[in-house]
Amino acid sequence: MDAYLAQYLSCSRKHSRILGKKLKLLTNTLPTTDILHRNYPELITQTMQCFLCNSASESNDHFWACPVVYNNLRNVTLEFRRHLTFNIVQDTGIDSSTVLHFLDSTVFFNWAISGRSSLDPLPPRDSTLIAIFTHFYKSKSNFQVIY
Repeated sequence: MDAYLAQYLSCSRKHSRILGKKLKLLTNTLPTTDILHRNYPELITQTMQCFLCNSASESNDHFWACPVVYNNLRNVTLEFRRHLTFNIVQDTGIDSSTVLHFLDSTVFFNWAISGRSSLDPLPPRDSTLIAIFTHFYKSKSNFQVIY
């Protein structure tokens, strides 16, 4: 079986790990030191400062408010925006300013260019990306080039 496809089977170990991380993320149960201290008080005797910014106690809530996480996600989002724009222009011939205007109007990218200082609320991902692709790739053959 193709290794790429195997990771998406519901019985694969990699798929289970990915789903587990997503579930912990959505339910605010990532193993931050506040959760570890609550569950294992003899092992983790106190909550610790954030390993990234060292300015607040590490917690699930702080993870999304941490300025280091915010900057990293913002940089990744802007880099993705740049690559996506380049690919759409290459594949469709649409002018880059038109593509950027549309992308910047979506909540997926708008938070990163708007200068917001936090990720609250988190920008939606999957449905917005599908809308972007269907907006620019009207025919199935064009869509398969990216997907």
